Amino acid sequence: MPTTVVHRLLGGRIEPSVRPLVVAVLLGSLARSVLISFTGIWAMTWLLATDRQLGVAYAVAGVTAALAGYGAGLLADRLGGRRVLLAGWVAQTACLAGFAIMGREVAVGLSLIVLTTSLATFSATASQTVVTELLPAGSRTSGFAALRLGQNLGYATGPPAAALVLPLGWPVVFGLVTAVAASTAATVFFRVPARPPTHREKVRRASILGDRTFTRLYVAGCLAMIAYSAGIVLLPVSLTEQHGVTPQTWGLLAVINPVLVIALQLRVVTWLSGVPLPTQAAVAVLLMGLPFLLLPLSIAAIAAALVLFTVGEVIWAPAAQSMVTEHAPPGRQGAYLGAFATTLPVGLAAGPMIGFQARAAWGDTAMWLIVAATALIAATLYPRRA
Repeated sequence: MPTTVVHRLLGGRIEPSVRPLVVAVLLGSLARSVLISFTGIWAMTWLLATDRQLGVAYAVAGVTAALAGYGAGLLADRLGGRRVLLAGWVAQTACLAGFAIMGREVAVGLSLIVLTTSLATFSATASQTVVTELLPAGSRTSGFAALRLGQNLGYATGPPAAALVLPLGWPVVFGLVTAVAASTAATVFFRVPARPPTHREKVRRASILGDRTFTRLYVAGCLAMIAYSAGIVLLPVSLTEQHGVTPQTWGLLAVINPVLVIALQLRVVTWLSGVPLPTQAAVAVLLMGLPFLLLPLSIAAIAAALVLFTVGEVIWAPAAQSMVTEHAPPGRQGAYLGAFATTLPVGLAAGPMIGFQARAAWGDTAMWLIVAATALIAATLYPRRA
């Protein structure tokens, strides 16, 4: 009965072999969401870090996170994804304990931000590699979707829970987050099944760089992440400064995204199971990039744009990750997923930089036209046949 109820609520079935992994991802995302939401505030109010110091720390974290993701993929191919995932969460638990017990040393605190950001990407790549080890190729799209479901459930519950205990002080907040991280590591150790990594063919270390098909997927992924960054970074600024939306109204509109992701993630994967993955990815990136041209029309158009953006996000991520793993040579799925994971920091860095520069030079409409053009280019890069 509980399984049936969960199936009906979430709109799909999570494969039994990956359910413990989804639980681990949920717990880990709960801990990670608190860091994303509050470490900047903590650094400014507790460490008394300057804007410049914090900006440099996040810039360094973006670079090291990309390297950590690729490194995790390489290690997972050799050692197995579960071992790498466990190591990542043991290390994150130690770093989070450092947040709880440290004083006000700025250099130490900013170093911990860099480390936890890098380890989060390290663990995320490892968890995706575990999906490829536990599920056959035909089931991986639903497996990646299940990970995203767990991730969004954690992201939706972490910040409100942390806000409730914040009056007790930062050490208490980070102490509780450390306990959640330790629970994540324990879940991986005791519940996530291990699978030996597949035989890895002898290939040159630079083979990924010379893989033209992967290069197309990678460039398309970077462009898709630029469109994605527009929805989470550029959109709030555009709505509040150009379209008369108050911050309070934006707060209500922002709820649309996590609610729809949780409600639709498994359902959409099931509905689109017969659609080729390249078609899914191409349509999804258009849904992420084009709807923002509707913003000047009305508040209803803004809500519709957010809905379409979220649907595109829900479709794109599992489809893109599945294409990467299906294309990767045997035993190299981890390395390919790790390389592909770098599209996120690239997009999150390039999107706001290009968008805000375009907005300052030519205005809001020009910014959204560039986002739409980026999505169109990305869609053309996906192969017409699976």
